[in-house]
Amino acid sequence: MAESIEARRENWLRVVWGLLYVREGLQGYVDTKSEQQYQAFKKNVIGKCNNQTCDKCQFNSKCPNGMTKKTGKSPFRPGHFCDEMNKEVQNNHVKYTPFLVNTDSTKWLDPQLGHWEVTKCYLSTSGYMDKTGPNHVDASGLLSICINSSFIKQHISNIQQFEEVRNIRNKTLHDANYEFDRQTAEDCLDKMIAVLLDPQELVYNTSAKDAADHIRTIKETSSKIPEFISKALGKSLQTNFEVESALKQIEEQMCVRLRKELKEELTHYINAEMKHKLADANEEGRRYFDRVEDQEAKLRALQKANIQFILANYGTIPLNPIVQHQHSKLVDFYEPPKMTKTVLETDKNSASCSVQKTINKIEDIFISNRSKDDKDPLYPNRVYISGEAGMGKTSFSQYLALAWCAVHGDSEECVRMREKIKTF
Repeated sequence: MAESIEARRENWLRVVWGLLYVREGLQGYVDTKSEQQYQAFKKNVIGKCNNQTCDKCQFNSKCPNGMTKKTGKSPFRPGHFCDEMNKEVQNNHVKYTPFLVNTDSTKWLDPQLGHWEVTKCYLSTSGYMDKTGPNHVDASGLLSICINSSFIKQHISNIQQFEEVRNIRNKTLHDANYEFDRQTAEDCLDKMIAVLLDPQELVYNTSAKDAADHIRTIKETSSKIPEFISKALGKSLQTNFEVESALKQIEEQMCVRLRKELKEELTHYINAEMKHKLADANEEGRRYFDRVEDQEAKLRALQKANIQFILANYGTIPLNPIVQHQHSKLVDFYEPPKMTKTVLETDKNSASCSVQKTINKIEDIFISNRSKDDKDPLYPNRVYISGEAGMGKTSFSQYLALAWCAVHGDSEECVRMREKIKTF
């Protein structure tokens, strides 16, 4: 029996839904490999440019002073950082033709943004100049980076599957009828799963595996298509909008959905974990926990248990890596490292530019400088801390955990830490 138009359109929607999970599953992996790629490039470049650094040459516009941009095949100063990095980028492209219209070459040397600005050279289409990380790039862009970068490609077993999924994405979003038969949709979803479970590295990536599990559920049609996907794409069909523009709205709502799912999973975990802990203590405690319906009370109980666990396991640090058994309270001698964060600001010409600002207190790490009227959230979705090996990233993360305990705990130890940590 032939499938109805409604069924075929639902098949198409499931493929679109699957592509959203491909994007979610690849973001972290692409970011990690991009950072590794950049460090490899940088090591080669530093050795060749003899410390002739440069952060003025912009490939896509004239240099501010007009002095450093050269005419001819390369806009960069020969022998300088930008010129040598450009050579690394070109030699690493599978076709030796990087797509440079998306990159801001003045930021190639930036310790926070450099790796991503270099990575954008491996995109295949324009429109990504203002994208500041993989979480702002669609599935097609992430797949293109994997396909075009020889460095990343060598860590993938079957790059042809990545090319097939990119073709699926392009075909799906430009299909005139927005319909697929059931078998075609299942084949598309199978190929997405194969990409996310590539056997060389991705199969060991938690985000990729979780995304693959979601796509399996979509394939089995055991999950109803979220209403926000149907509405957003339905609107685009009625008004003849580009489907890709509708996807931006869908992706934002997808993040909200994923956060809701995470909260539900956390609530389930809280119930199971606290019931287990109280059952170990006594039967009466377990029965009391079953009677408590207030999730806030359960969260407070879990919070107290977490504070006790952190203080017991992460409250100290060895003073000498050789003498591991001699520990001291971390907050008694710890000095936070000098840190900066990259902030996007607008100059007098209304152009966006990145500025390095010193971090003076803990909340500076998590609270952005955007106003409450902006569409972007006050709190960023992800915080990346980067630095050379041995600079203290792990100790700093441990320090943040203790700061959280100091704020939320009421024990004598937490009160004592509060007095020390607040001076950060």
